[in-house]
Amino acid sequence: MKNFSLLLFFVLSCAAIDDEKKLFNQKVGYNYGSNKKSILWEITGNGLTQPSFLYGTIHLQDKRVFAYSNEVINIFDTCKAYAMELNLDEVDKMDMVNQFKMEKPLYEMIPGHKFLILDSLLKLRTGGGIGMYKNFQPFFLAGELVKAYEHRDMPFPLDMDFYNKAKRKNKKIIGIEKFEEQLAAVKKMTIEEQTDMIIEGLNEWDKSKKLFNDMMKCYLLQDGEKLMEMTKDTTLPKSFETGLLIDRNKVMAHRIDSIVHLQPTFNAIGAAHLFGKEGVLELLIQKGYTVKPVKFKFENPKFK
Repeated sequence: MKNFSLLLFFVLSCAAIDDEKKLFNQKVGYNYGSNKKSILWEITGNGLTQPSFLYGTIHLQDKRVFAYSNEVINIFDTCKAYAMELNLDEVDKMDMVNQFKMEKPLYEMIPGHKFLILDSLLKLRTGGGIGMYKNFQPFFLAGELVKAYEHRDMPFPLDMDFYNKAKRKNKKIIGIEKFEEQLAAVKKMTIEEQTDMIIEGLNEWDKSKKLFNDMMKCYLLQDGEKLMEMTKDTTLPKSFETGLLIDRNKVMAHRIDSIVHLQPTFNAIGAAHLFGKEGVLELLIQKGYTVKPVKFKFENPKFK
């Protein structure tokens, strides 16, 4: 339910290359932020002849996260490829769903009283009980909880909207991860640990909704450090944090390193993966890249 952070590094390069980068950013029409508050980062150096970019997305259909200023789409249009966590052209959606199915129903895998609590809380908070979800790993329910919190103003989540834009513009679509890798991260938690996490979110409904709204505010203000503060959860198993964030960050940084050397790319990954000492930005710096925050804003964000 949680986890984020922000740690940035500035790397100088020779004057001739720096002049070329300035000409590029002036031509495209963007400036660099004076502080670290951005979810859009320019990637240069390490032999690149043209910048690539890293954008922190959020898997929501709330129109506020689509109201980014022109810098974002101007940059998107300069890139020849769009890289997202999973290339939707390479995955079978039904197979993805089936991968979350369990061999036995949930009521046979956790104590009976927990199953009854989960079912009753789902009815109370979402209007429907566990129903068919009893055959899926409890983590699968997290998406249903988010749907109950969020405004669903747009037809697709943000990352899929970028995907659709890339398809219309005939950009190359690249998957940074494999679905099996994401699933392995979820399986770091036992079925009962997943159940406890969902029950906690349902049981503390008002607190969970406030956390969601506060996280939205931080996202729209592009405050990565604050997001990290808010989303740290020491009650979650360390193996889950390692699998869901740290291990995946290493994989994504490694693959982005290869991708950006093939063509200028707009890389879009969950915002939680950008920041921190073990975040993708820091890992790219360690590989010899220069990363700079691009200045842009969300138009008229409204907070609860």
